[in-house]
Amino acid sequence: MFVNGYQQHSTLNIAELWALPSFLRLACLENLVDAFEQVNPALKARCEMSEYAIENRGAEPADRISQAINSLAAIQSIKWQDFVDQTSEVEHILRTDPVAAYASMTVDTRNKYRSIIEKLGRGAEVTESEVARKAVDLAQGAFDARLTESKRRHVGFWLSDSGRPELESAIGYRPAFTDRVRKLLISHARGGYAASLVLVLLLALLPPVYFLLESDAGLAAWTGGVLLSLLPATVLSITVVQWLITALINPRVLPGMDFRKAIPAAAKTAVVVPVIVGRAVDIPQMMERLEIRYLSNPDPMLHFVLLSDLPDAAQERVPEDDDIDTALVEQINGLNRKYEGDGKGRFVLLHRRRHYNPAEECWMGRERKRGKLAQFNQYVLTGAQGEFSLQAGETEQLRHCRFVITLDADTMLPPETAASLVGIMMHPLNQPELDPATGKIIGGYSIVQPRLEVLPLSGPVSLFCRLYAGDTAIDIYSRAVSDLYQDLFGTGIFVGKGIYDVAAFERSLENRVPDDAILSHDLFEGIQGRTALASNVVLYENFPVNYPEYALRLHRWIRGDWQLIPWLRSSVPAAAGERVTNILSGIDRWKIIDNLRRSLLSPALLLFFIGGWVVLPGSAWIW
Repeated sequence: MFVNGYQQHSTLNIAELWALPSFLRLACLENLVDAFEQVNPALKARCEMSEYAIENRGAEPADRISQAINSLAAIQSIKWQDFVDQTSEVEHILRTDPVAAYASMTVDTRNKYRSIIEKLGRGAEVTESEVARKAVDLAQGAFDARLTESKRRHVGFWLSDSGRPELESAIGYRPAFTDRVRKLLISHARGGYAASLVLVLLLALLPPVYFLLESDAGLAAWTGGVLLSLLPATVLSITVVQWLITALINPRVLPGMDFRKAIPAAAKTAVVVPVIVGRAVDIPQMMERLEIRYLSNPDPMLHFVLLSDLPDAAQERVPEDDDIDTALVEQINGLNRKYEGDGKGRFVLLHRRRHYNPAEECWMGRERKRGKLAQFNQYVLTGAQGEFSLQAGETEQLRHCRFVITLDADTMLPPETAASLVGIMMHPLNQPELDPATGKIIGGYSIVQPRLEVLPLSGPVSLFCRLYAGDTAIDIYSRAVSDLYQDLFGTGIFVGKGIYDVAAFERSLENRVPDDAILSHDLFEGIQGRTALASNVVLYENFPVNYPEYALRLHRWIRGDWQLIPWLRSSVPAAAGERVTNILSGIDRWKIIDNLRRSLLSPALLLFFIGGWVVLPGSAWIW
């Protein structure tokens, strides 16, 4: 009340409002110190007292000490974020957002918008309120013009998206030198990134080239030495360039809506876990993990689905299948009975029959994980049950789910993570925009990939797991981290665990995936559907317990990466068997190439070591 009364004569800016609690604490401490001096003159302060402290000297010292301590406790108990929301004129202006999204956004997103306004106000020599009003006016103008892009009617489009240059021009903003450097880097991102990689790669090759010349190597030895050094040199090149870029550019944090209290009905979401069930005894553990995900994220708009396949077999049915089918249905029905008071029908089973694959010469789930998810998406969109021969739970509630959160069998979904992912997908600036001709996502995102961390190791674990798992501490305070692709190019890489918009995702892949052509599909789907990395949202998963398990997983990934080579060409295979024009961008193709490079690093380093030790001229120790 007092602050609002003061602001009728002089408006406080955002920094002044946030500084108020510090000033109040300072006043309390000053009063406390001056009261101590009254009690004991030997405790005289080493600074001059303000008029506030001097005026309070008439009161009893004990009363002043008590008042100061009680005031400090009161200041600590106040939610200053709420105070700023209630007293900031900028906040009141932004809440008139034409699409009414601003008030429902997360605190971090609203703080980001306000920080941008502070920065623009300083660079344009106008008040923060004037910047906020201009942003709202531009958004309102887009609304009045009845533009179809809803994000243009959101005030954030003009503050932190493509409308920012127009806002800066309208208020006369003059960016600082460092901001101009960052803008120049981002505006020439592809060319600058490629040139930097080549330059640092050449610098990394200088030492081996110089050593070969000093060793009087012949043409064959010189050529072999350079070729053996090439891939190891890319490690240094890419590491240095990525470090420099992430040092110059701040992490790009995705805006989001605050759905911690409740996910809206318009954002109904299925949490889907694709699994292969080889034995009936493994099912209770799968169900336990599904139950834990529900208990961590019990929102009524979340439905938990087990998408299951049977293992590969020489025939369509084997004797163990009946036990598996029975156990799956019993366990899902048991979970629904257990939570029917709070989540009736929230658990669903969709189980596929085997399909004969001539290429693999066995009976198996069609297209494995990708096939399960594709058929699930079709069920959500059209109601077609496909090869889901066994079902349990209220399957009809899955119809028209807007989003799907897909997890691996060992991926954990921490509390409020589902709401955070849905909130990011629902933000106006992240809504997917499709090219109607090609189906390509040209704006926003159809997939959001969270950051993945390894679950803390517990119980007896192998030495391999301890060495390779790295830091396995729980990230209590989820924080954004730098990622070159997201920070520089605005897109990340999909690794198979995240959230996607069902309709947009399916449209982006329509007629783009030939049958039985891609084993590991995550990278391919991510570049087709345009993925964003939400590095401030974390999922946890287990690490392989031994090297054979690790090697099998790595083999599957590498095989899938090499199956994407046809998508580096100008024309690519399509689902119907014909070839179509490749719509992947240059950076999309570089992601494929970079994965191929990484898959070759281990053998390249081994050859480099052997070559330097027994073949190449000069000292093996230097090599």
